[in-house]
Amino acid sequence: FFYKPQIEGSQITIKVDKDTNVMVPGRLGFNFLGWFDDEGKKYDSFADFDDDITVTAKWEELTPVTDIKVENMVTEMLTTDTIDLKAEVIPSDAFFKTIFFKTSDKDIINITSDGRMIAKNAGKATITITAKKPTSGYKNLKYKASTKKITITVKPTNVSNARLANYTTSKGK
Repeated sequence: FFYKPQIEGSQITIKVDKDTNVMVPGRLGFNFLGWFDDEGKKYDSFADFDDDITVTAKWEELTPVTDIKVENMVTEMLTTDTIDLKAEVIPSDAFFKTIFFKTSDKDIINITSDGRMIAKNAGKATITITAKKPTSGYKNLKYKASTKKITITVKPTNVSNARLANYTTSKGK
């Protein structure tokens, strides 16, 4: 069985008999704990019953991402600099561990899907690092993404040469 994520609470109840096969119901964003009777006893098989019994499937919500730890983050780069960001979700046992990187301006800083930043031109760009659910297979799952943003200023590689290019002298006239 696959239950829709709109189920309220952490359980669903069904009637079974000795011929019912034990099934593991799926529920996006949740871990199936098992089938339980009204007294809290867990059942792995229903073969020993002569009568119908009502059992309840119980789940626990999977651990959400609460933060993102980022290493090698900077606020300034020089053109042609390359920096590999290292990002991981907190807590480490969070269900969705995928990290996504995005730049506000690819002409200033390009960033790859694995976090490699390449400074291309002078200016400012904001890097957004997000831990969120994958784009496919989890459409109806309510899940709050965790995000970090940092604005980076990219300066020309050789600032003194850039200044000299705009400087004129009266010598040689």
